[in-house]
Amino acid sequence: MKKIFIVLFQILYLSANGLEYDANQSESATKSSQDLDTIIKDLKQKIKELDHSPQSEILKKKSQMKQQEFYQKNGLFLGISGGFTFNYETYNDGKYNRENNVEGATNTGVLNPNLSLNSLDLLFGGRIGYQNFFSKYFGTRIYGDVLIGQGTIKYRNKELGKNTYMLGTLNLDLLGEYPITNKFDLGGFLGFNIGLMLKSDEKTKTDSSLMLDSSFNSENILWKNFLQVDYSINVGASLSYIKKHRFEIGFKIPITFLRLGLEKPAVYTNGGETKTLVSKDIDFIRSSLFTISYIYVF
Repeated sequence: MKKIFIVLFQILYLSANGLEYDANQSESATKSSQDLDTIIKDLKQKIKELDHSPQSEILKKKSQMKQQEFYQKNGLFLGISGGFTFNYETYNDGKYNRENNVEGATNTGVLNPNLSLNSLDLLFGGRIGYQNFFSKYFGTRIYGDVLIGQGTIKYRNKELGKNTYMLGTLNLDLLGEYPITNKFDLGGFLGFNIGLMLKSDEKTKTDSSLMLDSSFNSENILWKNFLQVDYSINVGASLSYIKKHRFEIGFKIPITFLRLGLEKPAVYTNGGETKTLVSKDIDFIRSSLFTISYIYVF
């Protein structure tokens, strides 16, 4: 009987220890779970703090600057330009009347009917406009420019007088640029312009081979003034420095001209007798106009 009680006591003791062990295990598991939750929470907080660290902000700002870098090129601009063009004029006395069968019309008989003049005009002027880049590499601009200058009129390589020339145009260009260093961008432009051209000439010397009737004289050679519409293509290359300073070389390549009928040809006089040249007997053409420009973008 005593042995039975001893066995029962041992069983009860072991059972009590087992329950105490299970409770400890459960408590330990719960504590471990809580510790793990705390660790996870701390890690999340650290990740969040790292995401808002100065280094992260710098990287974000750099990314934004790269994405919006082309906006620095946008804005109002002013520029100065210089350049030159060749003007060519031919005079054929009575040409218009003959081609249009004008009755009773006669030649003026003042100038050589096969007259060819040329001049090299040096020009200077400025421009104002606005440019807008819609990507890092491409943009557009609209602007007005004016070029004015003088040249020496020659006939058979002899100087006859001075030519005053002015061209004012409204321009629309497509721009392209590619960064070659951190500060420099190399590019080009292609566009179209429409403008008004005004020219006049002044005779300073007389050449006997120029005249058919030397008894007539005039202050001008062919024009008192000549006004016409000029249509041209713009094309050229550019170099930009820190987005704000642009240096360009380009050409205004003529497409066609439109006479407005407002020109005043030269008038030759001999005492009380006058002879006015027929403007449509005079053909005019200019070469491509070369320009070199400096532009500042605000």
